[in-house]
Amino acid sequence: MIAPWKPTKEQLLAAEGKTVRDVIAPRSGYGITNVVMRATATADQLTREELRAGGRRLATKVRRYQPAFLAVLGLGAYRAAWERPKAVIGRQEELIGETVVWVLPNPSGLNAHYQAKDLALMFSELKAAVDRFNGQSNIRTSQSP
Repeated sequence: MIAPWKPTKEQLLAAEGKTVRDVIAPRSGYGITNVVMRATATADQLTREELRAGGRRLATKVRRYQPAFLAVLGLGAYRAAWERPKAVIGRQEELIGETVVWVLPNPSGLNAHYQAKDLALMFSELKAAVDRFNGQSNIRTSQSP
């Protein structure tokens, strides 16, 4: 007897363009996802169009789930995905809906631009902003794009 095929939760989520982390993490107060849903050895293997399409999908998710903050790892990926060629590391002026956007360097060992102490400082700046947000009523002061 052949048992009928039953898709796993992961397969069902993948069909919707989601991962398990997209569903579980928001319940914990944070979200983790990818801008582009395919693995590469290096970021330069992603096309500009893949990044733009991924940015549009992620912006849709952000508007739906409405997190207080979105941290994007990788300045080049952020610049391409959101078409912001002059963006810099740190908090961005533009919001996605009501969500504060923060760009951080990609912590990959392939990124030689930042040392561990520099990365720790930049990530701690985001944590301090989140802590301030959790201690006050509204840190979202910029206008939505």
